Amino acid sequence: MLKNYFKIALRNLQRNKTYAALNILGLSVGIAASLLIFVVIRFQTSFDNFHTKKDQIYRVGSQFHTQDGVDYSDGVSFPTGPALRIDFPQIKEVASIYRDGGQITLEEKDKQQKRLREDNFYYAEPEFFKMFDFGWLSGDATTCLKNPNDAVLTQEIAEKYFGSWRSAIGKTFKYENIHLYTVKGILKNIPPNSDFPLGVVVP
Repeated sequence: MLKNYFKIALRNLQRNKTYAALNILGLSVGIAASLLIFVVIRFQTSFDNFHTKKDQIYRVGSQFHTQDGVDYSDGVSFPTGPALRIDFPQIKEVASIYRDGGQITLEEKDKQQKRLREDNFYYAEPEFFKMFDFGWLSGDATTCLKNPNDAVLTQEIAEKYFGSWRSAIGKTFKYENIHLYTVKGILKNIPPNSDFPLGVVVP
């Protein structure tokens, strides 16, 4: 019985080729669009889900009242972190982070200075790596930002600057040709579904 249904369907398709082609094309486009929407929504809702404390972490933002209405920002002023520690002692950990961008200068012996632009340069407090679960290839999350001249690089950035992430440990670089930093830790590459596309992190 089922075999007969397939035969009838094939005959109808052969008789009405244009109609069949339009139907198949429309069905294919519909399925492709549905799959694309599913992939996009799945990616957007997966942000920062790899952190084990994700249900206990809150991000503080700012609300601005202007002539055009209410506007929001994902950042706050620098005194907010210390104020939260003082006013809300029940909060377990508070970490401030600030994104910057500038020029990295590498000092190489017997060679010209190498200058690179870095857009994912972050200032962060040591508590940041206690709250978030970024993978480590080298270094310690509890001590890597202890000193003001410490720096942490991702594997991708370490390889870009020094050729190998293993050889990057202990190397130095200058930021904006002023501040000298020493590499103390290497992070695994940050997944694309993260709100913090870290490249270089310093205290």
